[in-house]
Amino acid sequence: MQLSSGLTLSQINELGKILENEKERIKKCLEAYNERFVSDVATEDLHSILPPMRQNHAFRVEELPEVEAALRKIPDGTYGICEGCGESISYERLLQFPWAKCCVRCQNKKEGCNKKRTI
Repeated sequence: MQLSSGLTLSQINELGKILENEKERIKKCLEAYNERFVSDVATEDLHSILPPMRQNHAFRVEELPEVEAALRKIPDGTYGICEGCGESISYERLLQFPWAKCCVRCQNKKEGCNKKRTI
């Protein structure tokens, strides 16, 4: 059975699990980071601590709100639907970026890219 996003229920369940795992991974990283640097926050300006955290590619703290937003879309049936044009976001793109809000075409327009994304 395909849903309005063009994804099957099995695909949505798979992507939902990926999103849940990513959410937990980011939260665990946040907890570890907080434990490690909690004393530093008291002695340093918070803005001097955040940039190194954001530069850690394994951490990707800024993706947490996007992951949570994607998870909220699953129950209401809007997950996998492009916020730009209303068309389906490809399953392949969602496997690479499960929190994607836009299809490739709209993402390229949004970023003003001359290079074309393929996923």
